[in-house]
Amino acid sequence: MTDEEIQEFIDQLRSRYGEFSSAEIDPSQTPPTAFGQQIIMYSYLLHFSDSTVTAEVEIVIADPQTGQFVMKPGVMTIRDPENGDLSFPPLADSNNPDDSADVGLPDETDGG
Repeated sequence: MTDEEIQEFIDQLRSRYGEFSSAEIDPSQTPPTAFGQQIIMYSYLLHFSDSTVTAEVEIVIADPQTGQFVMKPGVMTIRDPENGDLSFPPLADSNNPDDSADVGLPDETDGG
């Protein structure tokens, strides 16, 4: 993940929805349970200056390949029926849990 890819995602958010103001767990959704799960999905409401959108955020509890505890963010997908969904990291395949476990964030194993 490059700084340019991150900036491109932020720019897309701003152009579609305005400036980010806050986020909250979607109160209309039942909170997920983590027991026995490698990846759990939370639904959020993201509040921007021009709009409020729904986002689904994967939290990776355990590495899907090793089973080791990692507790890190996976893929975030902003649901947008008008303009098309946005996912971060870009090009992430949210249907493939192996892809969601590596979001380009530094961790203890890669020295970053």
